Amino acid sequence: MLSSVTTKAIACSKSVRDFMIKDRKVKPDILEILLYGLPLSQFQAPDIAKVQEIKKAWGLHYRIRLLVVLDACRILKKDRYFF
Repeated sequence: MLSSVTTKAIACSKSVRDFMIKDRKVKPDILEILLYGLPLSQFQAPDIAKVQEIKKAWGLHYRIRLLVVLDACRILKKDRYFF
């Protein structure tokens, strides 16, 4: 769902990277394996205009703050989507 607006993605292992490419359709060139922590200097905030465009498309008020944390959501892990 978010692959088209993802600028950088991280995986915690090679198997997670493979899963993200195959099942989540994340482009391999933006995907990096980081085993221990995040190098924050390599990440940047998304373009404000693009964020506002997405909020408008989803019917969200422009002042709502979004934080996206993705995990492998599977019934086995008892994860659920909240919309």
